[in-house]
Amino acid sequence: MVLLSTSLPGCASGARRGLTLGPIGGQGSSTQAADPSSYDDAPWRGLLLKNVAPGWVSIADATGDGKAPPYPALVSYAAIQAAPADLNAYLAVLARTGPATTPQAFPTEAHRLAYYINAYNACAVRAVLAEYPTQTMYTMTLPAFEYDWHFWVDTRRVNLNELRQMAWQEARGDVRVAFALCAAAIGSPPLSPRPYQPQDVYDNLRAQTRDCLAMPQFVNVSHDRQQLQLWSQILRQRNDYFSYYDRLYGTPPESLLNVILDLCPPRRRQELNRAVGYNIVEIPFDRRLNDLAARAEPEALTPAAQAESSAPTALPSATLPATRVF
Repeated sequence: MVLLSTSLPGCASGARRGLTLGPIGGQGSSTQAADPSSYDDAPWRGLLLKNVAPGWVSIADATGDGKAPPYPALVSYAAIQAAPADLNAYLAVLARTGPATTPQAFPTEAHRLAYYINAYNACAVRAVLAEYPTQTMYTMTLPAFEYDWHFWVDTRRVNLNELRQMAWQEARGDVRVAFALCAAAIGSPPLSPRPYQPQDVYDNLRAQTRDCLAMPQFVNVSHDRQQLQLWSQILRQRNDYFSYYDRLYGTPPESLLNVILDLCPPRRRQELNRAVGYNIVEIPFDRRLNDLAARAEPEALTPAAQAESSAPTALPSATLPATRVF
């Protein structure tokens, strides 16, 4: 079965070092002893269908009239914790199948990309449940979310960062994969309500990216301050975004804004076109857990209120200098 462990140094994690967790409500066992079987994402599909819901304003409603910004889907962690059978079953599948162990089930890049996206998201949910109930997975008193939790995936022991890198490798420079990986925070991409599957993985990446870029957690414009505010991962991987656009169109973009305009939904482009020449700044990371049980009321989550509530809880990080769009 799937095992989790942490190795965060220091007093906060000293009692955790070497700790392994098996299936929720069960006893851990070595996954290498399990016989490989065919890959099946049915348990993950069932979990998502039952436990992912619109957070505050559904994307369909929010983009219908162009007035209200969409907010991310949230996860019912309490419900999964109370009935973990689907998660346990899917993690067991991930543990004993994968591109390395059962390559015949993953013959194309699309198959492998869908696998690693789903694996990352499922393992992220499992990591949350190791600490749940909690208001955030991002604090110095907890293991580092991407690095200190470990899982058995494809008969290998990996952490979330390694799964992220595997997904990026199979994406072959398609930056839209960043918007498919849900890192258990309001400030990270929302969890898709259905699994990624090879037959439509690229269509779903396009749709997921457009949904995210309609949200103020990822792109926001302050005309008063003449600022184009962007998700931190976009800024930190801006060269990947430039390369993606260059490969797609055979010519480099004039600015990062041009790449965002190409990726975002049509209704968003009109507003963003007014941001030409604005300073680019980083949006503070909203580390609150994407928990359905703790959702706020819609009226309390206007873009201004969301930004205000995010700032005090943002993770410590280097402040990126404001730069000109050119």
